[in-house]
Amino acid sequence: MILGEGYTAIVLRQPQQALEGIEVPEGDLLNRRLLFPVKAPQKEGAFRLRCNIYYQQILIQSRLVRAVVARDGLPREGALQSVIDYALSHTLWAEHLQSLAPHRLSILLNSNGDGTHTLSFLGAEGNDLFKDSAVMPATELKIPVENGRKGLWKVSWGEEKPWREDGRLTYRYANRFPDRASDLKRLEEDLIFLARRGYILYNAIIDKFTRSRGKSSELARLMLNPGMVQIAIRDSPTQILPASLFYDYPLDTQADGYKICEAFLAALQSSMPLHQAACFAGQCPHSRRDANGNPDGYICPSGFWGYRHSLGFPPSLADGMDVPAEIPMDEGPRMVVGAATNLDRLDDHMRALREIRRDAVWSYSEKRMEIIHNLRKEKGRTHLIYFYCHGGITANNLPYLQVGDGTGSDFIDGSTLRAYEINWDGPQPLVFINGCHTTALDLEKVINLVADFVSAGSAGVVGTETTIFEPLACSFAEACLSYFLKEKCSIGDAIRMARLKLLGEYNPLGLVYTPFVLPSLHVRESVSNSPQRDRGRERREMESPGSPIE
Repeated sequence: MILGEGYTAIVLRQPQQALEGIEVPEGDLLNRRLLFPVKAPQKEGAFRLRCNIYYQQILIQSRLVRAVVARDGLPREGALQSVIDYALSHTLWAEHLQSLAPHRLSILLNSNGDGTHTLSFLGAEGNDLFKDSAVMPATELKIPVENGRKGLWKVSWGEEKPWREDGRLTYRYANRFPDRASDLKRLEEDLIFLARRGYILYNAIIDKFTRSRGKSSELARLMLNPGMVQIAIRDSPTQILPASLFYDYPLDTQADGYKICEAFLAALQSSMPLHQAACFAGQCPHSRRDANGNPDGYICPSGFWGYRHSLGFPPSLADGMDVPAEIPMDEGPRMVVGAATNLDRLDDHMRALREIRRDAVWSYSEKRMEIIHNLRKEKGRTHLIYFYCHGGITANNLPYLQVGDGTGSDFIDGSTLRAYEINWDGPQPLVFINGCHTTALDLEKVINLVADFVSAGSAGVVGTETTIFEPLACSFAEACLSYFLKEKCSIGDAIRMARLKLLGEYNPLGLVYTPFVLPSLHVRESVSNSPQRDRGRERREMESPGSPIE
């Protein structure tokens, strides 16, 4: 099908088997409606069919159809039901869909409510198309997902247990060693450890997509070059795939003596930005097996999806909403910033953020009611909402953000937005939550807070997989927002490049950030407002044609 004008679409070709045995209706119905055959099972019961609508490898709508199959053929109330349970667009307005950037791959993880998950995917590069779906027990995902996340805990604070505020656990990357060799040794050990966890996680999922090892190899080739990847998130999922940890280069997880890719090390120890290195442009010498068909004994960080691809986890939108393709800011950025005062790096971090765009209009506060007032006052004009704060869980198991000095109840939660009628309908701002030293706030709880911000009209939310610490929070946010606001990269590219910047500083923990947003979201600024930045971007693109800024 191709998009027409407004809300129309044109069917280019009907499936031949859909027309067999039916009377072709008069008029142009076959040009406006795509038919496809459905065969009922040879037994009675209620059965389900999932129908996905994609545009440029982006899952736009996922519809669950439920039908009652009976031998008597008698009509039954509710015998056929159809529900949209994931949507990035409810209008399917052609002009809006055409503004969305093409993706390399879309993945939907859907809980079926019966102890199983449905995995659906669609990927394409050129004329190569991969699509399928499969049902798998939730238990098959549970342990690899948990172990992947525990791997990040181990690298962050040295234990595969949740962080706790007892003074015994500290941030492993708080300081650099006096000599670069020790920094490199720690990084190599952690990359090898995470690659093993990431490969086990990838192995638990990939063949469920493709249904064969041969197809899995073809998909791996498709995914070798950098691209945008959508991991579709339904409301309050029981599992959120830590896709940044997927490691898809051949790896024997039981083997010892792994080495780090020499091409990566050469780029790391040079002055080259890592996003320009060949490994991160699909040209790693260790992305395939050796001449004997065996893993070659090397690990490269470009094998992680979080370093090679621009990932996004856009949640489903409420009725009547369409995912924004861009954030227009013709008069420079406007930001609402809320902060906790008992963070050691607060002043330095705020100065660094202000330096990113000196023309930015800030509405800054450390007080709960002032922050709420700023969110209300600036709705309709805000481009970025940034929280540098703490977080936690209420007695009712609801996530919150804590601002101020931490001694009172200066909490902002999802219900706060509704209570004060905070919503955005244009521009739709990006929300960035940097919750430092946050305990008991895992992704399955965070998604509720994310859903509240998205329901209020934000373009999406950037959060984290695990507890984070101030040095990481500051470094990552300053890099990411510089790429996003100053260089005008898409948010998916900005996060990927911030991860690589930290990796270039011998820190792998940029992988903990999770963008609950379409990765192609970007700011649109009038050329006359920033000619110098635009010229700098053009020059950078000419110098690095394979960079993700393109």
